[in-house]
Amino acid sequence: LQDLKVRVAADPNEQQTLTVTNQHTLMLTHLPGWLQLFQRWQPSTRFQVRTGDLSECVNQITSGAADILIAYRAASATPEPESSMGSLRRLTVANESLVPTVAPQAGRQMPGWPATLRLINYAPDSFLGQVVREICDRELSPGVHVETVCETSFAAGIKSMCVAGLGVGWLPRALVAEELAEGRLISLADRLPSPRLDIDVCRLPDYVNPALDALWDRIREITHPETVGAE
Repeated sequence: LQDLKVRVAADPNEQQTLTVTNQHTLMLTHLPGWLQLFQRWQPSTRFQVRTGDLSECVNQITSGAADILIAYRAASATPEPESSMGSLRRLTVANESLVPTVAPQAGRQMPGWPATLRLINYAPDSFLGQVVREICDRELSPGVHVETVCETSFAAGIKSMCVAGLGVGWLPRALVAEELAEGRLISLADRLPSPRLDIDVCRLPDYVNPALDALWDRIREITHPETVGAE
């Protein structure tokens, strides 16, 4: 990974391409807005998008299959899936909260609530699954018994099950903003932890792609203007 990675176009007139990899949930919430900006800044660049869990995304960027990684980062001590993430350059571009949500009537319908928390959770080896596990292990009151009723790798699926009244799910606020505003879900952040997540844009430090360098500079200009000219 310390070797210089160079992408050379076979045809010098070929359109420049940048590949963005990101977690599934960010594809639904934040990526569309960022892609609008990217295309406005670099209208001659073609953007490709890949999605996966965090480990898959890290593998894509460290192998050179992707140019940019957009990913959640927990403020807690949740381990990153790959030690190689430490070698990436990062810009924090936004933050998000992971909100415990439930359907309005579900709390009264769930047996044992609030002493029993019927949890709709992420897959245990996923990034958000690790964050929620840390909440349940370290931050819930000792008297709360967690009963996992379903697991899935997709936050959108957890949202649908929460709306259906099957239990409580910790969901990114951007994903459930509409449901919270309309009252189809309610936040339990006044009773349960709601950790902050940072959203980082990452790249390899020595990856040479003129389109990437130009885009990185624009991202840094609007998110960290104090660092412009520091490198």
